[in-house]
Formats: sequence, structure tokens, C-alpha cells
Amino acid sequence: GASSSDFSICVTNDSLPTSGGTIQFGNASTAPGSQFTFNPQTGITFPNLRVSGPSSGSVTLRAVSGNTADIRCISLTIEDQKTFDIRSADGSSGDSRTITFTGNSDGIHALLNDGNFLARSSTLNMKGSEGQALDGSGSLALYNLTMNSEGGSTLGQNVSIQGALNLNSGILYSGAGNLLTLLPGAVCNGGDASSYVDGPLVYGVAS
Repeated sequence: GASSSDFSICVTNDSLPTSGGTIQFGNASTAPGSQFTFNPQTGITFPNLRVSGPSSGSVTLRAVSGNTADIRCISLTIEDQKTFDIRSADGSSGDSRTITFTGNSDGIHALLNDGNFLARSSTLNMKGSEGQALDGSGSLALYNLTMNSEGGSTLGQNVSIQGALNLNSGILYSGAGNLLTLLPGAVCNGGDASSYVDGPLVYGVAS
């Protein structure tokens, strides 16, 4: 149920370093429309997360009810017709949390989004020591995007930002077919010779 977690990690001293592995929620036998929950906690970095399920059915992954903790994981893969919702299962909390990607799943992808990534008012924080791609089919709508990635990040799909693009460290690569768009009202903070957008940047202006 929404108030119980399908997956939790028990740790001591509020710390858990993670270097690999994958936690997959759902498989071909999962009932369409299923919802899985997990329990993010301060100090815990989850392995690679994957939202899976039957090829023709929806499956959703979100934090357990009432949880507002930030999420840290190596990477996130969302399969076709599957959803990762930043909002907790109670439907009213966790919208503004930060989700941090500390690496990638295959030497490339920090976020492989072939389904639906519901960002709400959250911040997506890129924080890897090697290259990290935001990729997938369709487009990706974010609220805030923060660059703290020494290895840089590459867009493999069109990405729009509603709130803020924060350029702290690392280069963000866009392309003609993988545009970065700041929607009307969005702002860009920081940026210097070691952190900037390399490629097309569209800045929306309110009419």
C-alpha cells in the first residue's frame, strides 16, 4: 500500500556508499497499473534504479507516503509506459525534493527516460565523476537542473526547464536534435569557464 514501502535499506550511522547493482521494480508478470514505493533516507545512495513491467501496461515508482527526503541513486531507467513520480504516494508531499544522480548505469546514462519522469517542483542534480547522459524517447520536462558533474552531462533528448538552470561545475552538452529550453520565467545561475552550455540554448520569452 501507499503507506508501506516495497523496498527499504537499513543502515547504521545514516551512511551507505553504493558502487553498483540495480534494483528493478516490476517485470513482465507485474499487473498493469501497479504502484511500487521505496523509502529514500538522508545519507543513503541507492544503486541503479529501474522501473519496469509488462510491455503494454503502466507501472509507477514513487517514495512511500509522507516521505520528503532527497533521493540519491547512481542512475534511473524508466521503461516505455512506466512512470517515476517525484511526489510521494500520499499525493501531497515530496514535490520539491532533490534527486541526485551520482554516476551512470552503462558508462553513459544517468537518466534513461523512455516513459514518464514527473519532476513536479524538484531539482535534478547531476553529480558524477564521469560523463552522464539524460536520454530517452520523447522529451524531458524539469523544474530545476543543477550541474555538479565533473565529467559533464549530455542531452540525448529535448529538455525543458521551468525554474532554474544552475551551472556549478561541468559542461552541459546540447544539440540541434536535443535542445535545452529555458521556459518563460526560468533563470540561469552561475556558469564560468568550467561550467557552461555547449550547444543550442533556447530561451523562452513570455508573450
